[in-house]
Amino acid sequence: MQTDRPYVILDSVHLARWRGHVLARFGDPEAVDVLTGALDQLDPSFARAEAALRVDLATALAAAGERDEARNHADRASALAGRLGSTRQRRRCERWQRSSSSRTLSGVAVRS
Repeated sequence: MQTDRPYVILDSVHLARWRGHVLARFGDPEAVDVLTGALDQLDPSFARAEAALRVDLATALAAAGERDEARNHADRASALAGRLGSTRQRRRCERWQRSSSSRTLSGVAVRS
């Protein structure tokens, strides 16, 4: 397989990852289970996909009130994106961090 051109993997794990992305964007609580399942089955050689998945999982977990676990996944995504040199994933991590710092905490909006 040529690695110098983009390609799409169409298997159940990546389809679940994309489904979880959409669910997380819509704030659907099912996103956590879908994304966790995809992460558990994801081939570790797909590091860029893992970074994207972890940002989505952080989003879903934060929406579910699981802030510490969300932060752990966001931090791991950021580390992966930095190691890979993925500008797009680094930007997604930065956006997540900015949005997470403005989410409400105990009913009071927190801005940093």
